[in-house]
Amino acid sequence: GGATGRKPLKSVVREMSESPSERHALLMLPVRSADVTAVVEMRRAMADLSGFRDKILACPAAEQPQGGMPDSIAGDVQTILAIFARGRPDVEFWLSKLVVGCTVGSEDTDALTREGPPNRYIQKMLREMGTLRVVIDILDLPYKRGLSTNWSADPRMQHVKAVITLCYRLLKQSVKGYDRNSDFLLPHVPLFRTHLGKGLSCTAAIREIYDGKRRLLNQVEEDQVVQYVSLLKAKRDPRFIVFLRAISACEGQPVPNNQAFVCKHFFADHAEGLIPRIEIQGQSVTAHVETPTAGTIVVKAADFSKSVTKGGVSIERADEVLEEAVDRLSEEAAALRYLIRSLFLFATLALGRNQQALAFLLRAPSLHLSYDNILSVMESPEVPYAIRCRFTHLMIRLWIDRDPQSSKPQVLYTRAWSRAIAQRDNQNNNSRRSLDILGGSRRSMERNRAPTTPKRAFSSAKNEAPMNRAAS
Repeated sequence: GGATGRKPLKSVVREMSESPSERHALLMLPVRSADVTAVVEMRRAMADLSGFRDKILACPAAEQPQGGMPDSIAGDVQTILAIFARGRPDVEFWLSKLVVGCTVGSEDTDALTREGPPNRYIQKMLREMGTLRVVIDILDLPYKRGLSTNWSADPRMQHVKAVITLCYRLLKQSVKGYDRNSDFLLPHVPLFRTHLGKGLSCTAAIREIYDGKRRLLNQVEEDQVVQYVSLLKAKRDPRFIVFLRAISACEGQPVPNNQAFVCKHFFADHAEGLIPRIEIQGQSVTAHVETPTAGTIVVKAADFSKSVTKGGVSIERADEVLEEAVDRLSEEAAALRYLIRSLFLFATLALGRNQQALAFLLRAPSLHLSYDNILSVMESPEVPYAIRCRFTHLMIRLWIDRDPQSSKPQVLYTRAWSRAIAQRDNQNNNSRRSLDILGGSRRSMERNRAPTTPKRAFSSAKNEAPMNRAAS
């Protein structure tokens, strides 16, 4: 060993009865250098995020104040704002890096718009190394140390808002298609719901926890739907529509209970202003979206069919609106996105021939979803493909696959052979028993049919005997 300069080989398991430890397992299993680099990066991120969390935790606890942010702030509130201002660059760097690392197959490096297939290795490390726990603490602790969620719109809260927005982006990407992380975050959904409607971008993270996971979708309560409908009345945010659509279906199959909750509250008379008013004239589509702040916004679909270049690729303006962050959209673009999301919600609610949704959508005077109108939109070259696609879904759900479900007898194509053999033996025993009964009846019938000597013949033979004897 000393001559060659190599370290002497050391056995990992000395005896057959010993089991290798996790440290020894790393010596036996090949590890990619990229995985080692990811672990090192995660530890560095954890060090900075944990230090940031501990600074907030060191501040004294205080109840969340009510009302707006006061003009003059001091004391612990000023300390927390200073902690976010000083720590934002490092925290923002690591959060953005982790968000980008959670997905693969995309060249977009913007953490707020990055999408793609999930990176399961990074998602797993986020949970197992405690990063998700630290991120949840960063979301929760500031509002237990004197800050209020009602202050989010104040410019002095910009550093807090930026960090919390990235935290929710990381949570969203960490549960994408991953049930284990969704189960980990599910108990914290009540905390996340307290941030709804406060401009903290938590809606997408909550939706991703349930999206495509039927076991969790069956646990959605009606009060969650009521909360989102109430938020829609205050602000026509298309992200709330996306949540309602996500809980109404799972991998192309309806979730009937959630469909009923959404239809009950979204189609109610007091929520009529939530539904866009659609006008279809020939092959042109115009929508009127009522908003609580800006009044009625008129959206002409033809204005968003023009092509734009993004990332060296030519796409329609409507597609760009769907990919852009909601906070960066103009009022008209946000209204178009609300329209497209609403059309997708309508088609999802009618999935599975839901008669409650079908009855409303076909009779709603503000939608004009007749067969001819939908067909004309599908054929129109003036309408963006994003809208034509949604109308295609409506054509299928409202006019093709819409007849009420009916029960019919099911044919049994499988048979349990053990049960079939027992049934065959019973039939054989019954057949033997029936044959025995038939045989006995036949024998009795034959006995009854046996020939008997007539009385006349017997008497005549009896009388002839003396005559014969006398003659002899």
